[in-house]
Amino acid sequence: MIPVALQALLLPLLSLPLLDALAGAATAPSRRMPDGKEWTSENLSIDADPSYCHGDARPNCSRYGRLYTWDSAERGCRSLGAGWRLPTDAEWRQLARHYGGVGHFGEGGLALHRQSEGEKQRAFSVRCVRP
Repeated sequence: MIPVALQALLLPLLSLPLLDALAGAATAPSRRMPDGKEWTSENLSIDADPSYCHGDARPNCSRYGRLYTWDSAERGCRSLGAGWRLPTDAEWRQLARHYGGVGHFGEGGLALHRQSEGEKQRAFSVRCVRP
């Protein structure tokens, strides 16, 4: 863990993702979007309990990311480091409008990732955001 005082000195020289990595945070590819916020650019794929591979097939985690319950999604985003969190519904809608509307984000929404047993029925793919 990097002491806070040292982080303050390094911040102008280093990117936030690099500081997070040095501090032991998980990493995920991300980029600054038109809304001015940094979004993960792939579905989250951090092994947070509980989380699942689509169809319980390990290769699907590598290809599509993991599926998370709400609580594990929140923990997964926070594990990326300072400021990372789940986006609000308003943030999702704003980003979607910029790219053509909510309907362009795939047909079926959660149904595409619906699992057949227990809490897996409520598991979903996750993108994280930070200011």
